[in-house]
Amino acid sequence: VLSTPTKRSTYDQQKRAVKRRSQGFGPPPAGGAPRMRIPKEFMMMPLGFPDKFVRYQGMRLAVHSRADAREVEFQAFFEDTKWSLWWLPEVNNMC
Repeated sequence: VLSTPTKRSTYDQQKRAVKRRSQGFGPPPAGGAPRMRIPKEFMMMPLGFPDKFVRYQGMRLAVHSRADAREVEFQAFFEDTKWSLWWLPEVNNMC
């Protein structure tokens, strides 16, 4: 499972973060308005799977790595992984 140095490094970082969290440490409190902290465009990856992306295709959601969808062109694959948020004044946020 941890056959490459990159996977081992990622695992070690996650393990240290869990240990620090159990000791009461955590990320610094977020400052500023939520509208400014959230990126307008982003991609989602499931925790523990850095090579997979949440993709949408019409009304379907799927979790794929690039290797799982070889029939899809590179650009098209990553266009389906982009999500965006926008804010309307005095109205609930939209997604």
